[in-house]
Amino acid sequence: MNALRKIAKSAIGAATRFITELVPKDERVIFHGSTLASYNESARYLYEHFAKKNDSRAVWATSSEDVYRHLAKKGLRVVWHRSLSGYWNYLRAGTVVGTGISYPDFMGAVGSKTAKVCLWHGAGPRSTNAPDGKVFTSGLDIVGRVQRFDYFTMTSKYTSMMIGKLQFLLPASKIVMNGFPRCDHLFDRAEMKRRHETKGLLKRIFPEMDRHDRVILYSPTWRQDWGVSFPLKSLPDFDLLAFDEFLLSNRFYLVISRHPIVKACEDLSERSRIFYLPQDPLFDINQLLPEVSMLITDYSSIMTDFAILERPLVFVMPDYEEFFFNRGLLEDFRENLPGKEARTAKDLVRIISECMEDPGLDAHLRQKFLSRYYDTSITDSCERNYRLINGRNRG
Repeated sequence: MNALRKIAKSAIGAATRFITELVPKDERVIFHGSTLASYNESARYLYEHFAKKNDSRAVWATSSEDVYRHLAKKGLRVVWHRSLSGYWNYLRAGTVVGTGISYPDFMGAVGSKTAKVCLWHGAGPRSTNAPDGKVFTSGLDIVGRVQRFDYFTMTSKYTSMMIGKLQFLLPASKIVMNGFPRCDHLFDRAEMKRRHETKGLLKRIFPEMDRHDRVILYSPTWRQDWGVSFPLKSLPDFDLLAFDEFLLSNRFYLVISRHPIVKACEDLSERSRIFYLPQDPLFDINQLLPEVSMLITDYSSIMTDFAILERPLVFVMPDYEEFFFNRGLLEDFRENLPGKEARTAKDLVRIISECMEDPGLDAHLRQKFLSRYYDTSITDSCERNYRLINGRNRG
C-alpha cells in the first residue's frame, strides 16, 4: 500500500510539474501574509501599493473568510488559496511574493518560470539560519528553502552580508537592498506624531483608553521551549499586581503581542492596565507601532522597525545566555543594545519612568543600531520593490 501511494504521489507530482511548465505566465503577482490566514507583513503594504497605483495585477491569496471579505469589499483582487481559481492564479502568475522562508504556492503550481520574491519578515540579531527545534530541525533545510527565491530583500549593507551571504549563503545576484515595505510609513514624521496623539487604532481595540494615556507595547520573541507569552514574570521580584498599579498611577498601559503559536497566556482578568492584543487575521502590528510610546522586547526584530520611530526601547532578556549560546544570535547583542536592559523588576520600573520622562534617552544607541540593521535612506521600499517586480515581469 505504501509503495502504491509513493507511485501515485510521484505520478501526480510529475503531472503537476508538466502542467506548471506548460501554462504560459502573465504579469499577475500573488501575495500572502505571514500565514495564509493573515493580512499582514510587508506583503500587505506592497499589495496595497499596487492598489494605490490602480495596478490590478496584484492578487492576495488567503484561507481566511475575514480577509477574503475585507479585500473583496474594497474591490481588490483576492482568491481562495485552496480552490480551482487559486490554482489557476498560481499557474499563471509571473511573480509570487512571500515574507518567510516559503513562497505562496498550491499543489506545485509555481514552477521555474515564475519569479519568487522574498520580502523577509525581519532584520535583527536573531535573523540566523539556526533551526528552532520545532518547525525546523535543520539549518540546511532553512538555507535550502531560502535559496529557492530569485530575489531576497535586505535592509542594509550589514544585513546583506551577515544575513544574506553568511547565514543564507545567497549569491549577490539574489540580494536586493530594498528595505521592508511595512516600514515606509514609519518615516512620515508628521503622520507618526498625529497617530501617536490620536491613538485611533488602540482606542478601537480598547475603548476605555484615553488619548492622553501612554502605551507600552510588550513584544517578546517566541520561545520554543517556554510556550509562554509573558517572560517578564521571570524577572527577579516581579509582581504582576504591583506592576499593574505602577502603570495605573502613571497613566501607562501595557499591551502584549504574542506569537500565534503561543497558547499559554497569563490571567489578566483582574488587571486594569495590562492587556493582550486580540488575535485577528486583519491585524498588523506595524499599524499599531505609530501609536505606541515605548517598546519592551528582547530578541525580536520588531526592535528595528520601532527604532525608526526614534522612541525608547527597553530590553528584558532573562534567558540571554541560554538564547545566545543555544539558539544563536548574529552578535553578542547585549553589548550593542539600542536601549536599556532591565534585569530586575526594580530596574524595569526605573527605566520605564526615566525613558517616559525623556524619550530622547539612548537616541545615539538607536542610531548606531539602525546604521547596521536598517539603512534609513530607504524610505520608499514599496516603490523599489514595485520596480523590481516590474523589471522582472516586463523585462
